[in-house]
Amino acid sequence: MTRPAFVTVVAALALAGCATARGPGALTPDPIEVVRLPATGEPVKPEAAPRADPVPAPPDQPMTSSLLRARLVAFVLEAEARRADAAQGTPIQESELAAWQRIQGDVDRFLIEPPGEARPEDVQIARGSLRAALDRDGQAYGGVPPELVRSVEERLARLDERMGPPPGPRFQWPLDEVRVTSGFGRRFHPIAHRNKMHSGVDMAAERNQPVMAAGPGIVVRAGWMHGYGYEVTVDHGNGQLTRYSHLARTLVLEGTAVVKGMPLGLAGRTGTATGVHLHFEYWKDDVARDPLRDFARLVGDEGPRPVVLAPSRSHKRKTVIARRPEGPGA
Repeated sequence: MTRPAFVTVVAALALAGCATARGPGALTPDPIEVVRLPATGEPVKPEAAPRADPVPAPPDQPMTSSLLRARLVAFVLEAEARRADAAQGTPIQESELAAWQRIQGDVDRFLIEPPGEARPEDVQIARGSLRAALDRDGQAYGGVPPELVRSVEERLARLDERMGPPPGPRFQWPLDEVRVTSGFGRRFHPIAHRNKMHSGVDMAAERNQPVMAAGPGIVVRAGWMHGYGYEVTVDHGNGQLTRYSHLARTLVLEGTAVVKGMPLGLAGRTGTATGVHLHFEYWKDDVARDPLRDFARLVGDEGPRPVVLAPSRSHKRKTVIARRPEGPGA
C-alpha cells in the first residue's frame, strides 16, 4: 500500500476531532505531525507543564479579590507543573506544601480586608480553584496531609461567607477574546475528505492559555477523548452542557463543582487538530446548538464580542491523524 493510501485509510478510521481553517492571526503555524494513538491501556506521556509567571503581592499592599484571583491562577499552573514532574502516588512534595502555605496566607490576607471591597465573581473563582487544586493533589500524590485538608476546608468555608450573590449573567465565553476560526454546521473535513457536521465552534487561542468555565456546574468528563484530545465537559443543569476540547491538559477532575470563570484546562492541540485552538460546544437537551446563536443569548451583551475570522483561501488543506498528547487529563 502506498503511503498516501495508508494515510487515507488510517484517517478514515480515526475518530473525528476538528481541524480549524486558519484566519488572520488565528492559529500557530506548527508543522503537521502524524503520530499513532496509544494502544488501549498504554499510559500517555504528558508534555512538560507550563511554568507560570510570578504575580507579586507586596505585604504593604492590600490583597484585593482580583489580586487573589491572579495569584491563584499562577498557583494552579505551578502546582500542575509540579505534579507533572512527580511520579503517580509519590508523597506530596515539600515545594507543593510550601506553595499551599503561601496561597493560604494570601487567602488570610484577603479575608481581613473589608467585605465590601471584594468582587463576588473573583471570590467564587478563588474558592473553586482552591477546591480543584486540593482534589488534583489528592489524585496525583499518595495522599494529602490531613492538617492541610482541614486548613484549606476552613478557608473554603470562610470564602463561602464572603461570596455573595453571583454577579451578572450566568454564562460567559470561555476565552478572554473570542475569535472564531471555524463555525458551527457542515463543513469540509480534512480527515474524512468530505462535508461533515462540525458540532461546535473553533476559537483561536495561545498555547497553554487558560480555558475558563462558561458557567457554574459539575464536571462530568475530564480526560482523553480520542480525536478531541483532552477535553472537559460541564453539566450546567436544565439540560445544558458545554464542552472544551483539544486542551493541552485538564485542571479539574470529574465531579468537581465549578463556577463561571474558573480555569478548567489549558489550550493546546491534542487529538486531531491543525493548530493550537479551543473547540467549544454548547448542548441543550442532548442536541448540539450553534454557540454563536444559542449560547450567545445566554451571555448577553457582557464580555467580549465574538469576532468571526474569514478562513484563508490560500492555506493548503493537510491531513492530520492525531496529535501527540500534551497533558495527563484526569
